[in-house]
Amino acid sequence: MKVSKNVKVDELIRYYKSIPGEEDISFPYKIREISRQTNNAQSVFEAIYSDKSIDIEVRFKAFYSHLVMLWRQKEFFHYRNLVDKFNSDFRQYKLFNTFLAQYYQSKVRTKSNLNLAVEYAQKAVEDLPSSPNVLHLFVELVADFSESGGEAQQQLLLRAEREIDKAIAINNGKYAKYYSTKSRILALLMRFADAKNLIQLAIELEPANSPDYAIRIGEYQGIKTNISYFEYSKKMEEKQGEALKSLEEVRNKIIELLGLLSAIIAFIISSVQISKDLEFENAAKLLIILGGVCITVFSTFSLTFFRSRVTRNQIFAILLGFILIFLGVSFDSISTYLGVTQKPIIKNRTIKR
Repeated sequence: MKVSKNVKVDELIRYYKSIPGEEDISFPYKIREISRQTNNAQSVFEAIYSDKSIDIEVRFKAFYSHLVMLWRQKEFFHYRNLVDKFNSDFRQYKLFNTFLAQYYQSKVRTKSNLNLAVEYAQKAVEDLPSSPNVLHLFVELVADFSESGGEAQQQLLLRAEREIDKAIAINNGKYAKYYSTKSRILALLMRFADAKNLIQLAIELEPANSPDYAIRIGEYQGIKTNISYFEYSKKMEEKQGEALKSLEEVRNKIIELLGLLSAIIAFIISSVQISKDLEFENAAKLLIILGGVCITVFSTFSLTFFRSRVTRNQIFAILLGFILIFLGVSFDSISTYLGVTQKPIIKNRTIKR
């Protein structure tokens, strides 16, 4: 049933009586049609839903029609005033939770407002699980909440993906806006390639003869830009994380090096002090072992610290260190084998005159 451009109250009442109720999946679309077909819609809507002598079902349909028109025109202040004013009249209807969800969605986009919007949308989904319009609103609000900095759990995002897939299936994939909303959810799930494909599909599916075509295409282009920006931001965060991890590794290695240097310095000082009180042969052995240990430790540490720049000199230095340690430890055996004896050194010799 169609209505005239300058529809009268009686004509619109007959139209409302001819269409199904809120639980029918076609209900929101028939309401949208009437909002677009008439020139004097607002005054007629008000006349119907304000008259309490008219059937409550008809009044609710007129009220819903007015809200749809206000939302489309982005008259959010007027929208919220109507919801507040007629809360007691129409609160019993299942769709009223969607009105409350959009009520908070239209306010300043703080986390608390969007969180309340998501909660009311969830209640609406529980009441009307087969309504694509309700399912889409819930998914849209989850995307809004997450994009505004809210910490939506992974499970909530995955549920939103399932709900939008359900809404798309119910509408046989004909409604372009559903694809744009799904692209936002996929971007939040880090599936950027799929998100870009879906937003492009939404742009292609949007009918050019739609009265909201220019507005919708502008929205889709904005979503497309946001997806690219979000992808770039995530890549930068990953690179920043890798850089911080590298810096932490370098910091830890520097601390290890400082600890090693302290130990080596202590070892050198104590070895030198001990060697002063030893005979030449024993002091020589100790100093040879000391030199071998220093060379081996520093060469090995350089291999660990600069693993990407291993050179022959480093390997040679390690071998030299081991050789010196071996010579120091085996000094007595080598001396005996070679038949070399150390002449005693007389300390503090005095010359008699």
